[in-house]
Amino acid sequence: MLTFNSVLDREFKKLVEEEIARLTETVLAPSGETDFAQYRQLVGRVAGLRRSIELIEEAFDEVQKQS
Repeated sequence: MLTFNSVLDREFKKLVEEEIARLTETVLAPSGETDFAQYRQLVGRVAGLRRSIELIEEAFDEVQKQS
């Protein structure tokens, strides 16, 4: 049986990974509409989202230890 915490963890990661995929597609789009400043901003957002996954995993692990 899945607990609320494990469902929340899974859903959060899914949403963040979908957003990472969307941003990555924008960065890699061959349209040439992305200038260097936009590119840097998008890459930074992807890095921040990846870090958020790391943090939620750390928090989930800590909650699991305390249970």
